Amino acid sequence: MSFTFSGYRELLGSLKKHFKFSTFDDYHTKGFIYLRHDIDIFIENCLILGEIESELGIKATYMFMTSGEFYNLLSRSSIKIIEKLHEMGHVISLHIDLPVSNKLSLVSYIKETHEYFKNFLPLSPIVSFHRPNVKELENLEIPGFVNVYHRKFFKDIRYFSDSKMRNFLSQLENSLKEDPETSIHLLIHPFWWDHVEYNVLTAFDRYLYIKNQFLRRALRIELNLYRQIMDGRFFGNIEEGSNE
Repeated sequence: MSFTFSGYRELLGSLKKHFKFSTFDDYHTKGFIYLRHDIDIFIENCLILGEIESELGIKATYMFMTSGEFYNLLSRSSIKIIEKLHEMGHVISLHIDLPVSNKLSLVSYIKETHEYFKNFLPLSPIVSFHRPNVKELENLEIPGFVNVYHRKFFKDIRYFSDSKMRNFLSQLENSLKEDPETSIHLLIHPFWWDHVEYNVLTAFDRYLYIKNQFLRRALRIELNLYRQIMDGRFFGNIEEGSNE
């Protein structure tokens, strides 16, 4: 099985034969899969995974960075992607980068962050954390929220992740042979998956190329001066909205 969209469809189809996919607020220790996506970098890659899951009748939890360096959660393009995922039936929640400052308690910070972003996004009260200290979070109780780093999702059931493009598939297959019942917490990062399989280095090259194209497009849409210069230099007098 490969890190391709077709490989992802095959993986989910195989798991669905033996497990029921559910959301983190519906906890069972046997027979269930809790599928989550941490969107650290590549928000543009979410929709294809979301469509595959929707076609298979699977609901996933998409967790978006609140203060990342790689995308603006409240930009028009981000909100459009999130709304489409929500329309497919997926759960939308936050992937929180813990604050450097300790002015607020962790629980207060989580609640205030969620309260702010729910004004703009169809959020569910489920949270994950960016680059967490798992031991500090495994017993963290947040009233009214589900903490996906709680020990019940890491210690009491099985956990698998594609982080750093690690070979989790063979580990998952071997685990299923030994134990076909215990529930699974599965973390998939959209960054690593595509129409063709990349290695770690070429995955980053592909990302930089695609982001460059998105940036050029945004400059043309948002800045009239850039549009005039680039259109005049390369395309002649092309009116905005015409076919290019």
